[in-house]
Amino acid sequence: MGKVTRYYRVMADETMESTPLKVEQGDDYPPKRSHQEDTGPLSLKAKLVTLAAVLGGFLFGYDTGVINGALVQLEDRQPDWELTDSKKELIVSSAVWACAVGALLAGPINKYLGRKISMMSGAAILTGASFVMALAPNWQVLVFARAADGIAIGFVSMTGPLYIAEQLPSDWRGPMTVCYQLLITIGILVGSILAGIFEPVASGWRWTLG
Repeated sequence: MGKVTRYYRVMADETMESTPLKVEQGDDYPPKRSHQEDTGPLSLKAKLVTLAAVLGGFLFGYDTGVINGALVQLEDRQPDWELTDSKKELIVSSAVWACAVGALLAGPINKYLGRKISMMSGAAILTGASFVMALAPNWQVLVFARAADGIAIGFVSMTGPLYIAEQLPSDWRGPMTVCYQLLITIGILVGSILAGIFEPVASGWRWTLG
């Protein structure tokens, strides 16, 4: 009796392994999000997520706009730095190429460590770079801090729109991504305005960069 039972058990297992699982596809397959999940007002969590993400666009624009006025002040207020055209080009471009590097690094970080880690890493690097730029004793340190600042902005500019698209309902993804792009332009405007406001200040470039 035991041999017969084992025989039919083996036959049943082989049949289940060889027979493909069939799924009846109807109106409810594949499962769809309800309309209520894609519309309506945003929750507090969604608002905070959006605010954190779109601020990356503002910082991107601000960093682009503020260096123009700061560079003029550096020529007048820091004669001991002996800024040549090559040095000024390096100060400006260091953030640009570093931003490209940061965006490339953000890809694998987003994939393996997650969006939050990427955003938090960018925020931490940006905070530290801002302090270093404000206290830079020479142009070499300023170039290093601008490069670190560019890497952080690359992190945020890569992760921000992605985070918005994943966290928000579909009806809000387009408008919030547009807000991200709009804040880049607003950041450029604010950076230029603040550079003009702090121009009479002796160390105004430190306030605007930091």
